[in-house]
Formats: sequence, structure tokens, C-alpha cells
Amino acid sequence: MSTASTASTTSTATGPAAHRLPRVESLTGLRWFAAAAVFFHHFMNFAPIPKLSRLTPIGVTGVTFFFILSGFVLTWSFFDRDTAKRFYWRRFARIYPLVVVTTLVALPVFYGTTDPFQKPWNAGNIALSFLLLHAWFSGAPLIFFAGSPASWSLSCEAFFYAVFPAVIRPFLRRSVPVLLTIAALIVAVMWVLLLWVRFFPPGLIPGTSLPFSGLMIGSPLARLWEFLLGIVVACAVRLGWRPPVGFWPAVGLLGLGLLFLVAWIFLPGWSTGFVASTSAQDQVTAPLYALVIAAAAVRDIDGKPSFLRHRAMVSLGQWSYAFYLTHATVIYLARLIWGHQPASWQNLVYVVPLFAATTFVAFVFYRLVEHPAEHRLRSMLPPLEPDRRVDGPATAAVPA
Repeated sequence: MSTASTASTTSTATGPAAHRLPRVESLTGLRWFAAAAVFFHHFMNFAPIPKLSRLTPIGVTGVTFFFILSGFVLTWSFFDRDTAKRFYWRRFARIYPLVVVTTLVALPVFYGTTDPFQKPWNAGNIALSFLLLHAWFSGAPLIFFAGSPASWSLSCEAFFYAVFPAVIRPFLRRSVPVLLTIAALIVAVMWVLLLWVRFFPPGLIPGTSLPFSGLMIGSPLARLWEFLLGIVVACAVRLGWRPPVGFWPAVGLLGLGLLFLVAWIFLPGWSTGFVASTSAQDQVTAPLYALVIAAAAVRDIDGKPSFLRHRAMVSLGQWSYAFYLTHATVIYLARLIWGHQPASWQNLVYVVPLFAATTFVAFVFYRLVEHPAEHRLRSMLPPLEPDRRVDGPATAAVPA
């Protein structure tokens, strides 16, 4: 099991001028489960399994988890002398090389075929995906899912990174009670947006041709709240707040939330009632994911054992970004080769081989593209002068 610094050996930050923070590598391991959840959702587009295919849309909330985790990790690894320019370059080095390569690999799979799930070739749409601007057109699926379909979430992340330097210091100056109040308000806003879409689904945004419902479901503005929730919770933990429950009770609460969504799907009338479960699942899971992330981080801070810090789990977590960006390409390539499979329990035989193949592909892309490209680009940054006022810069929880 990998080791992690503890709060007893390093000081927790109490403001923008951060001391070195303990490593929280359990969050790296958690990333793997979120990526796997998204995989099983998209797997059903190739080989649906009766009953299970109704449940796997819950896996889309793995993206919600990633947005919250992103805000938490960037806040945890923040240190006061960092600049926006350095931050932007590190984020570019972290995400962009793999976006470019995986999009190029995905193009032959998702364009130029007769499969009804594929898209007509459009150079403008694909260019927007390379520029990470396509999620702003969430009302237009051919643009929103352009290039590599999974990269729409990276378009959202690019916007989150743009606003992070402007919001992090003001949030860090807030007290814990204020931060927890803000977290509650963020969750409330997410529900308000959902209900707004429910009651005003078909209308266009004044002065535009964009449907309001489409903008609210997938645009960077709509998903910003999840990123901000991660920031606020991380700020509270940095200032000494501890979740009211430990890691395993938090996982238990998440399990209850997921069971609630399952009931929502299967109980007669619920799935098409006041608010459909597939619309509300982000609102249900977001605060629970934030609780699990905070509890996992605190468990590492306190030096408690965690299977998530095991070398195997950390490795899988490190590959999870490549896994996320390539999983749809692997699944749809299988669909092109073997065709769309009729719904059957026999389709379970495809799960393990495709999951293993995606894991291997992720490992290859991590070792040959993601990790070396990030290291090379980050090495171009000039080193910061040592700051004798503090222990050193914050240690990144996961690659930040």
C-alpha cells in the first residue's frame, strides 16, 4: 500500500498562503470507479443487457464525480505563489496532448460509416472539438459530441480551468460555516436549474437559437456548479472541517442514493413523473460524491489505511483519464466489427474482454502519450524561487 503524508507531519493550510498539504492519493484510486461507471453506460450501446441497460445511465454521473473531484484536487494542490499563467500551462500539459491523440484515433471510428450511431463528416464541428469549444453547443448533438464523444467533458473542464484562478482565493478567505452554506446553496441551485428545465423545456434562449433545456443539461455553465462544489468542500477541509461521517459510512450513503435512483427507474410512473430519474441523478449524487471525496481525503490526512492507496488502485486511477477518453472508441469499434447486438443476457460475455481491452489501451496511452507529454511540457516552466515563509508548495493530490 502506498504511503501518504499525514496531518501530524505537515501543517494544514489556514489561508491562501498554504503550507505543504498531505498527499491524498486515495482520490486517485477513486477516479477508476468513476471511469468504469461511464464505461458500463456506453457498453449498452453495443451489447445491451436486459434490465441492466435501464440502470447503466446512472453511470453518466461518473462525469459529475470527475467535475467535483477536479474542483477538489485543484483546490487541494493550490499554493499562494502560483500564477494564472503557470496554472494554465500545467492544465494544458495535463489534458490537451491526450485529447488531440485520442480524438485523431477516434475519427475513423465515429465518422464515415453507415452505423446510425456515427456522425456525418464536418470539419468545422471537429475543429471545435480540438479547440475544446464543442460543449458550448449542447443543444446541437452533432457539435456537442464531435470528435471523440467523451471529450465534451474536457470542453467543460477547460472552462472550469479558465475561472479557477479568479475564484480560488476569494473562496479560501471564507470561513467554514460560510463555505458549508455556499455548498448547500450550490446544491439548491442545481435543483432549481433542473426544475426550470422541467417547466420550460422547449423554449429558446432569448436572442439565440439554442434550446434552454439543451444548454442546461450539458453546457459548461450548467456543469460549473459541480466544479464549484468541489472547490468549496476542499476549501472547508483545508480550513480544518471534517465530514460528519467517515469514508465507509459516506460510501454507504452513496449506495442508498444509488438505490433510490434504481427505485426511481423501476417503480411504475416514477421514471416519467414529476422529474425523470435520468434528469435528476446528478442532483441526487453530487452532494454524496462530494461527501465521499472529502471523507477519502480526510482518511488519508489522518493516516488511516485505505485500499485506494494500494499501488494497483493508484495505477488504475492514473490510467483513468486515458481510459475515459478511449473507452467509447473501443466500444464502438467493437460495434463496427461485430455489429449492434440484440438485447440479451448472453452479452455479458463481451463485458470482461472489452473492459480489459480498454484498460490495456488506457495503459498504453498513459505510458506513451499522456505521462511523457505532460512531463515534457511541464518541464518548460521555469522553477519557482523557494519561498522561505512556508514549508513549500502544496503537494498535488492527483496530477493537477
